Amino acid sequence: MAEIIIKAGQGTSVHHHDEIEEIYHIVQGGGVMRLDGHPQQVGSGDTIIILPGTRHELQNTGRDDLLMIVICAPPFSVEDTFRD
Repeated sequence: MAEIIIKAGQGTSVHHHDEIEEIYHIVQGGGVMRLDGHPQQVGSGDTIIILPGTRHELQNTGRDDLLMIVICAPPFSVEDTFRD
């Protein structure tokens, strides 16, 4: 589990994991989450489940920092992170 802050106007790069399932819980802020290229607005209180193999990215489109809690199972591994 990790606490992640994405600054206003910033975001994650498109990536996927072959084995890791992720859960993003947005605590503060908002943005656009893309799952396999499909965008959806997300904001405070939203929880997103990302299954293994799903290409995903999160962009902070707000004026404030986006704060989220990320849970990975199995635990996060750089070796299982593939930039798309």
